[in-house]
Amino acid sequence: MACVETDIAALQVLFRARFPEFPISVIDDATLDLFIEEALTVFAQSTNGILYLTAHFVGLSQDLGINTTDAGQDESCAAALNMYKVGDFTFQFKDITDKAKDNIFTSTEYGKKFLVFRNAAQGYAAGGFVTC
Repeated sequence: MACVETDIAALQVLFRARFPEFPISVIDDATLDLFIEEALTVFAQSTNGILYLTAHFVGLSQDLGINTTDAGQDESCAAALNMYKVGDFTFQFKDITDKAKDNIFTSTEYGKKFLVFRNAAQGYAAGGFVTC
């Protein structure tokens, strides 16, 4: 999709404009660049998705309580491991649903919005629509 911005400097400008609640006094440019790079490694299907995922990472890293909610972490990501054997002991975990895997993103409002863009991009990849 040609409408996806992947240039770090351009994404930083877009981030600062979209999320004024994260001024340079809260997160410096070098640290923001690291979060943008991290977001790009996870998701690069839409500019908006990249920006909201970056905001999610920044929000999680801040001790400010910005847009946090109770994510209900009742199912562990460790459950993705189906079976593990150590000596005579075998550990087996239940499979987790896609919804449970998404719990990590529901801990901030930014993560919830990221899921909207991610799901839209998946719809596009399946022949649906595009969101930039």
